Amino acid sequence: MSLIVTETAKTDYIPPTEGLHEAVLADVVDLGLIETPWGTKHKATLVFETEEKDPEGVPLRVSKRYTLSLSEKSNLRQDLERWRGKFDAKELKNGFDLESLLGLNATIYVAHRVADEILYANIQTILPPAKGKDGKPAWKALVVSPSYKRVIERQAAAA
Repeated sequence: MSLIVTETAKTDYIPPTEGLHEAVLADVVDLGLIETPWGTKHKATLVFETEEKDPEGVPLRVSKRYTLSLSEKSNLRQDLERWRGKFDAKELKNGFDLESLLGLNATIYVAHRVADEILYANIQTILPPAKGKDGKPAWKALVVSPSYKRVIERQAAAA
């Protein structure tokens, strides 16, 4: 059996501008077990759509990869607690479903970094969304664009 590989077309990714953005969590992608310098880790990616749009009107997206851990020092726990508040003992003991956050709004800070002449947009922090007219965080102000299909849906369609 042969395994044919071809060059894939380069996509013109337009990163969100550097700074604060109102965003909505569009996807949670389970990456499975990944080998790292610190051993094999279960990883996932959170994908946000921002209020900023490309020339065709499609929201710009940015993501952040995490090790699936709620230990006190984990990046995932720190970002989630800044965004949604502290975890209670029951959530820490029984686990927390990341997919329960799908569709929730956040304020994200995007920082740019250039490596090998490529501009990367990285989420530096995730905070609660801006306050609405009622003075409370607007958790559902932005919605995921209809053009976005979750990775799990794309994988199911390809199978």
